[in-house]
Parts: sequence; C-alpha cells; structure tokens
Amino acid sequence: MKRQGIFLLYDEQGCVDEYIVYMLQSMNQYFDKITVVCNGILSSEGRKKLESIDRIQVFVRENKGFDVWAYKEAMEHIGWEEIKDIDELIMFNYTLMGPVYEQDLDRMFKTMDAKNVDFWGLTLYHGVPFDPWGILPDHKLPDHLQSHFIAVRKHMLASVEFETYWKTRPMITCYEEAVAFHEAIFTQHFSNCGFKWKAYCNPEENVIANPYPLFMAPIQMVMDYHCPFFKRKLFFYPMKEKIVDSSSYISRVFYQFIKQETPYDETLILKNLIRTAPMQDIVDGLGLNVIPDSECERIAEKIAVVIDEDFYLQHQPDIDDLETHADLYYWGSEESFHQKKNWEEMHLLECTTGNFAEVYYAVGAFAKEYEYICFLVNEDRSYIAENLDNGHTGWIIENSILGKGVSLGNIVSCLNDNSGIGLVYPPNSSQSLYYSRQYKERELISCEIQQILEDSDIHLNIAKVRGSIGQYTGCFWCRSQVLQNLTENVDVRKWLLAQTDPCFVFTSVLSLCAQSMGYYTARSYNKQLAGIQIDSNDVMNDEINAAVQNTSMSFPQMCKKLECLQNELTCIAAYDYGQGFASVYQKKVAVEYLDNGKGQICIPVPRKVKNIKLIFNEDIYVIFDGLRCEIDGISIIDNFMYKDDKYSILHGSDSAIYLNGTLNEVASIKICFDEISYGYLGHGMDSIIGNIQYKERQLADMRLSLQDYQNDLINKKAVIALQEQRLKEVREENKKLKEEQKQLYEINGYLTNERNALVEYRNDIENSKTRRMLQKIDKVRGK
Repeated sequence: MKRQGIFLLYDEQGCVDEYIVYMLQSMNQYFDKITVVCNGILSSEGRKKLESIDRIQVFVRENKGFDVWAYKEAMEHIGWEEIKDIDELIMFNYTLMGPVYEQDLDRMFKTMDAKNVDFWGLTLYHGVPFDPWGILPDHKLPDHLQSHFIAVRKHMLASVEFETYWKTRPMITCYEEAVAFHEAIFTQHFSNCGFKWKAYCNPEENVIANPYPLFMAPIQMVMDYHCPFFKRKLFFYPMKEKIVDSSSYISRVFYQFIKQETPYDETLILKNLIRTAPMQDIVDGLGLNVIPDSECERIAEKIAVVIDEDFYLQHQPDIDDLETHADLYYWGSEESFHQKKNWEEMHLLECTTGNFAEVYYAVGAFAKEYEYICFLVNEDRSYIAENLDNGHTGWIIENSILGKGVSLGNIVSCLNDNSGIGLVYPPNSSQSLYYSRQYKERELISCEIQQILEDSDIHLNIAKVRGSIGQYTGCFWCRSQVLQNLTENVDVRKWLLAQTDPCFVFTSVLSLCAQSMGYYTARSYNKQLAGIQIDSNDVMNDEINAAVQNTSMSFPQMCKKLECLQNELTCIAAYDYGQGFASVYQKKVAVEYLDNGKGQICIPVPRKVKNIKLIFNEDIYVIFDGLRCEIDGISIIDNFMYKDDKYSILHGSDSAIYLNGTLNEVASIKICFDEISYGYLGHGMDSIIGNIQYKERQLADMRLSLQDYQNDLINKKAVIALQEQRLKEVREENKKLKEEQKQLYEINGYLTNERNALVEYRNDIENSKTRRMLQKIDKVRGK
C-alpha cells in the first residue's frame, strides 16, 4: 500500500520536543513519506531533528488557519495529482502523544487495512443535539471522527468531492471555527456523499458514558481498546474546567498509569509541559505536589539554610540541629547576630535596606557553592499582625518546609528522588485575609512580570505568568542553579528591588525562571497539614454555598452568579497577540461612571497586541447609548447582538466590543458612552433576549437563503450565456456548411456537364468510327 502522512506541528518557539520525535520514529515505518507541516516557525535544531528521521519532508508555512489550512496547504504543496495517486493519506497532529505500546500501532493498521471503508479515524466524538458555539450548519454537533487522526483512501482522494471540499474551506480564525467548519462536519459531509467510514476505537456509549472517551477514559481506551495514543491537553487542561465534569482526578491517575504500568517514557510528557504550559496547570494536572515523608539516611549534599531573626527566635531548637548538616546564614543586623549564642557557627547576611529582595541577591552571589538552599525568612510582619495569624503561618512552614513536621532529611530525600523539582514552596494560607491575597497580587503584577522578563530576554508568554506559582512567606527550598540563574540578571534585580511587596513577586519570577530551565515547582505538605487544608477548604465551600443559597449550581455556575452579584459592572479585556484570542490573555477592567452621567471603560494596551475585544458576563445583558471610541485610528467593529444608530446590545459569548486600528501606537484606549443599562437574565428578560436572538437567527437564515438563490441565479445566467454562445457557434457552423454545400452543388454541376460533354465526345468518336467502317465496307462492295 502506498501510504503518505501529513503531520501538523505547532510550537510557539519552533521547538521539536522528544515526544514528537518518538511518535514520528514509531510511525514512519508504516509510511512511504510523511510531510511535517509546521505552522509558524521552526528552529534550526528542530529542523535537524525532523530531517534526521527517515522519509520525513518539512514544509513551514505562516501560522494562520489552524490545522484546517495547514492540511489544505500541505495537500496543495504535495500536489493534487500526487494526492490522487496515493492509496491512503493520514492527517494527524501534535495534540496526540504516544504510542503507549508500539504493538498497538501494528494492530491498528492491520485492523483498519481489513476494513472496506473510504476513510477512517482513530477515535469518534459522540455528538450532542445542540450547537455549542452557534455557528454549526445544522445547529447541532453530529457524531464525527476527531481530526487529530483521520485516514483517507484512494477512491475518496481521487474524487471531485474531496478536492472541492479542501479548495472551499473558509479561513479559520479560532478554535471554534476549526471544529465547526471542518472537524465536526467532515465525517457527515463525506458520508452524505456516499463514502463509507469507521472509527478504530469506538466504545459503546453504555460502556464509556461520555462523548469524548479519549479525554475522559484514557486508561480504558489504551487497555481495552488498544488505542496507541492519548491527548496531550489532558495534563494541562485547567482544573476549574475539570471541576465542571468531575474529571479532576483523570489526568493524575492516567499519568501514574503511564509512569508505573507502561513502557512509555513519562519524562517526554513532563519536559514538554514544563516548556509550554502554565506551571499551576501542570502541578494540578500531574499531581506534582509532594508529601516528604521518607528520610534521607545520609545527607551528602552541600546545603545552605538562610534564617531571619523571627524564625531564629521561634525555632531555635530545630535550628541548632541543622548545624551538622548545613551551613547557616543569618539575615539581620550585625548587633542582633552577635547576640545569638551560636553566632560563631553561622554566617551574617547584613540587612542594609530592609528590602526582602536583597537577601536573595546576597545568597545568589555564593549559590553555586551549594546544591540546595533553604530560605526561612518572614517577609511581611505587619501583614501577619493585621491578619490575626496566631502562629498559623509558622505552623504551615513547620509542616511543609522545615521544622517539627518536616525534617531536613525528608526534604533532601524528596529533592533527590525528584530530579525535576526546582523549587519546593509551602501552600499559601487561605485563612483570614490571606484568602484573597494571592489572587489580588497575581492580578496586579502579572503583566509587569511578563514585561520585565521580555526586556531581560527571559521570554515567557502571559499564560505561564498567570499560571506561575508564587507565595508570600519567604520560606522555600530551591536548587542553587535556579537562584543563581535569576539573580545574575541585572534588569530583573533592579526591578525587584524597587517592588513594595517583593516576596510574592520574587517567588513568582523564580518559579518562572525554574520553568524556563526545565524544572517544576512543587508545594509541600505533610499529612497533618494536608488534612487541615482539606478540612478548611470543605468548610469554606460550605459557607460559600450557604451564602449564595446554592441548591443546584456547579462551582463554575456559582462563580458566575457571584460575579453577576458584584456591585460594580466589570468586563473582560481579551487580547490577541497574533494567534487568536485565548482565555489566558485576559484582564478584568471596570466600567466607570462620570459626574455628567456618562461613562467610560479604560483598557490598557500591552505591547505587541494585535486585536482587543471586551466581553461582559454571558449571564447579563448590556445596552449602550452612544457607544464610541474617541481615539483617532481606533474603531469599534460591529459585532453586537443588536446595533442601530443609537443603541448597542450585548448578550452572550458571541457578542462583544471589538477594537480595530493602530493599537501599537497607544498605551491605553478609552471607550465612552452616553448611557448604559444592564441587568441579569430572568424575570422575562431571558425570553426577550431569546426572541431577539431567534429573530436574528431567522434573519440570518433568510440572508443565507437569499444568498443561495442569488448564487443559483448567477449559475443559471452563466449556463444560459454558455448555451447562447454555443447556439451562436452552431449557427456559424451551419452557415459555413451551407456555403460549402453550395460550392459542392456548383462543383457537382460542373462535373455533370463535363461528364455529358465527354459522353457526347465519345459518341461522336463512335459514330465517326462507324461511318468510316461503313465507308470501307461500301468501297469493298463496290469493287
């Protein structure tokens, strides 16, 4: 069988990770050629990796159109004549990982080679009787082969329908369009054209009761249905989304299954995720937090422990025990240092500015002398005092970083056994006002962190910054090379020393720096602390549910209700940096009311942003009077649910305020309005909005019907014009035929005359001969 493949690869940095190399090396024995189409950029090292694999050809294209246009342009690159000559073409992509068992690849190809089908896929997505995005042709999501792996055979490849389908794909601008305009309709479209299809892994719905079994039941798919691959997204899908469908445990269980029970190298997963995904999502997805309960028999590593005066006073007995295994550094004044009974066994890091960040840089200067470094520094005493800490923070440290509940041997053993850990942080407290502090500080500093890191050539996208792990106690463990790498950066140092709250900022940046080096950040709990955290969270959940009288809402629904109940109307500014809008590139902005009764929305414009849209909560409606942007070169694109010369109505996720223009020339944009009304759906308003949407849908359908009629009319006119042209050509041909017939008649007449003349001439000759003969006879008789 002549089989070719098109493999889609997208990586923001143009890298080719080892999981890609392993997949292609395992797959290429089944192919005559695989065209790797790279959306965007491909590094020189990445190209070398790909070209080192047999039967691989590389095609790099502009990053537009998602996977749909990647496959489309790859086929055009190969050429339609060559496509039609292939026995089987397989389109697959980087969103898969595997194979878990290489023998399952052989089983898959042998099984499907025996099937009498025109196209087949790895897995089937079971449809739902509604349209999740409002853009599907039939207003419902049908059963369909998932586009991460689809094979098409020669009969279909050589068909007019297949070539026409790809030539008519619209430009894809977002994930939803990629599904609605290709993945969700491909199977149904070609089935309606008469082509036969099957899915390799297709468990019955009563066996795996979920429309997406590869995502929701990966162990069953691998073990029971011999699926060679699994989804990469499973491991970094945000926890808040997993809570919606009770799937928060699946990725952790599957990761442990891969790690402990299969030959697949789990480090291929971890290395890719650390480089590409937000750290918090990685830790949540893989369950990377640690319970350091094993003891290191002999501590051979060089260790430094940095202690400030508060922790020294609170934990002196424990600190005395550290002297035999670690070098102790005291951060404080020289006077207080010399008052300590064992000051001769410690080193002084003199506090000169009172800025917490200075201790990190002081230690960074000699970090390379050690393997592990522990910080026991209390960053903000005033905050602890204001929040009735009552020793709670210190108790967390004792049971997570170092103290009565966690020994030095526990932590060293944990670091030795987990070479991927770069930092060990304690859990942040959720008691008192600590409950809101982490969210508040991350929101305030995330954009600033991204900016300073970009200016310092530490390039991390905003998704990683928002998903970084920070903490505000000043107590943690780190590998020395992580601290050294960050503290050597002069620009970051100046910025951090200027921060008013440097601890949370520094630990967030340090976590990002560790991630850029290939390490992850783990939170540490002993069993007692883990139990307290679970009990506290249970109580808080109960109280929140009681406060909102929750009897039927899921957690995300409750969050939406709480957002709607806020006194101030807020909206979300979503940013597109050239790769489409994504939830990670968002910032909450307030709607401000002015003294004259009018209002405005001020939107910060980050550097390098291409497009901006404003989104309101989908559970409210908003009506603007006189909405406008008064900055030259910036316009509002009409994408409202309803809009006329006066009013603009927003409701639902499909309507938004889109801003277009020269965004790179402004630092902020001000949207103004004369009046605003908004409310929460209910009390009949949802039905009113629903009626408007229904009318809009009817109008859209009528427009589509009219467009179809106009297109049909244009086609008929084109047919008539062709027929008229043909008739004219026939008439011209008839005229020519008549002329030729006339000429033939003339020639025929001439020939007839000539023939008659020849007959007469012949007759004359015969008569002349006869006369001469008679004359001779007469002469003979006369004699």
